[in-house]
Amino acid sequence: MACSSRRMPSHTAASDVPEAGKLFSWIKSDQQISMKGMSRYLPDDTKMANILILNGAPRKNGATTSLIQAFTKGAVSSGNEIREAYIHGMDVKNCLGCDVCMKTNAGCVQKDEGMAKIYSDLEWCDTIVFASPVYFGTMTAQLKAVIDRMWAWFNLPDHFGAKKRVVLISTARGSDYSMILNQYGIYSKFMGWEDLGHILDAGEEYEAEKLGKSII
Repeated sequence: MACSSRRMPSHTAASDVPEAGKLFSWIKSDQQISMKGMSRYLPDDTKMANILILNGAPRKNGATTSLIQAFTKGAVSSGNEIREAYIHGMDVKNCLGCDVCMKTNAGCVQKDEGMAKIYSDLEWCDTIVFASPVYFGTMTAQLKAVIDRMWAWFNLPDHFGAKKRVVLISTARGSDYSMILNQYGIYSKFMGWEDLGHILDAGEEYEAEKLGKSII
């Protein structure tokens, strides 16, 4: 069943978000948008969110990246801080299925640099954006590998049951997003994550920016 609906958060209207983006400039460096030191310019009731974007698109300048850029623009304008992991260019190995993380509660036995960086970002963030084009009906292997490896982090005693807010950004050549939506829904329900919404289809930059702006 084809699905191209876009669910927006019910608790926050885009019009309610302060126009904080007019009050500061933002710099993108090393896949991170830094806003440290700029919080003094924001209204007192503005709570900045720490948003981690897991970009599973193999192509750097494709349709998924265009939506990510629009989402980022909106999120930054509301005073949020963004970190983006371009997974295709990172050292991230597949899960071995060894169960050592479950038996020892000591984290993953693999010490690859890319996943170590993502583990650190998971510690930092309160919101995760899963971004991926549709490949064979679901998300890319790059993003799926990261999600599989995330289990070792969430299985740590201090992290088990950690609450995160999540967003899905996806593009496809066709209009059937049913499988990737189901996949995303299973992860969200299993982990107890709060679903903030999703953006589907290339060309939805306006909706992506609006969703990013609504997050505070």
